[in-house]
Amino acid sequence: MLLDLTPVGKTVINEDASVIFTYQSLKNAVEEIVKADSSYTVMAIPSTVLAGKNYYGTGSMIYFFRNGSLVYTYNVVVYGDVNGDSAVDVIDLAMIQSASTQKTELEGNYLLAADFGNKGLVDTTDYQQAINIAMR
Repeated sequence: MLLDLTPVGKTVINEDASVIFTYQSLKNAVEEIVKADSSYTVMAIPSTVLAGKNYYGTGSMIYFFRNGSLVYTYNVVVYGDVNGDSAVDVIDLAMIQSASTQKTELEGNYLLAADFGNKGLVDTTDYQQAINIAMR
């Protein structure tokens, strides 16, 4: 591991892609997704701000500094959170369903958030998995 990071809960770190994947939604602290060794300073850009609180969903960026120098940057992807609001809800389900029928095209982190099987496309299996997450 390039950094001394500890995934929290259902979090997976893909160093090669510089992406932190998580099934955890509605997180308003980076430490709820990943913890860094105390020798690092962490700065994060939230994907959304609601009622004065930062939320870290799909599209958030997390920066790790050591001795004042940027060491590494990660994108956050929350499975099912296609619009970046840190929640998996009916809006996300509608977007995933639309992508699964090829009416909408998702790209980048938003495609990664909808493509549970990491196939490079969104299909009805992904839509069903998003429904399962939203129903929790």
